[in-house]
Amino acid sequence: MPRSSTGKWVARAGATGGGRTYRGQTPVNWYAVLVLIVVLGLGSVVFARYEYQNPSSAANTIAPTKGTQWFAAAVFDLCGTQATLSSNQVNPTKQSFVTTGDGVVQIDPKSTADAGNNAVLGKLLAGYRGLSVTPTEIKLPASSLGPASAPGTTPATSTTPTTGSSSTAGASSTTSTTTGSTSTTASGSSSGSKLRSKKPKSKTAKRSSTKTSTAPVKAFKNGGACPAGTKDAGKKGYVHAVYWSNAFASKAKPISVSNAGSIKFAADQLITIGFLPKGTAVPKPNGTVVTALLGASTGAGATTSTTAGSGSTTSTTSAKTTTSST
Repeated sequence: MPRSSTGKWVARAGATGGGRTYRGQTPVNWYAVLVLIVVLGLGSVVFARYEYQNPSSAANTIAPTKGTQWFAAAVFDLCGTQATLSSNQVNPTKQSFVTTGDGVVQIDPKSTADAGNNAVLGKLLAGYRGLSVTPTEIKLPASSLGPASAPGTTPATSTTPTTGSSSTAGASSTTSTTTGSTSTTASGSSSGSKLRSKKPKSKTAKRSSTKTSTAPVKAFKNGGACPAGTKDAGKKGYVHAVYWSNAFASKAKPISVSNAGSIKFAADQLITIGFLPKGTAVPKPNGTVVTALLGASTGAGATTSTTAGSGSTTSTTSAKTTTSST
């Protein structure tokens, strides 16, 4: 029976494809596709790694972007006593994260390196020498705290000399100079001859004024006892880091994280870093701090200063007027 044209075509194709010549050829196209797939895969991995390590492009689109200004609030709650970070304001025109000591943090990324997902609490904490917050320990020098001192720490001593009263009767004189907790007194005799035999008093005063004391660093380690005089004195404390997405949202819930430094800033955010016993609810920043945050967020916290008389400075805010004498 004669073959159909289709059968003949299939037969010829089968004979050609199965021939020794075809079987001996290298499948170049197949290998080329494999190489292309490998190259594209490696390229995507390298690009993703670069973007992860250099998130500048993402920082230009993820809030807060460069030039954005937000305000948040951050406090420490140490065994039931709240304290704010002291001012780190040196040059706000170049600083991305600034606090003036009232618990309010100004988030104002000056570069893409501080914008987007890089706008984190850890960058603010890094601006304080000796301050360290880990999931297991808080190292807190007294100099890093604002008005409220941390329990168990000694306030930083002043390095400004205080000169007491000086009186002279005949050739007798007494000069008192105090630096920190060190007091040096040089007394002369009525004859004046003994004073001349000693070194000049000015050099003694100079040596005294150069002595400074270093503020101690208090460490709060997990499982350590709260210091005496605190609300939770004697109880074992543990490091906690909690934030609330918005201070003025009634339904904002506390969110706990293990690493405080990783907390990404948000507008009107509340942050509390605590050292508290297990089972203790970590409180929000107190009402004074929240009020200061509200003033900063609404622009009502702007202050003006005037100098009147001899050394009296008056600062006026929209909320209250405070007069301090210097």
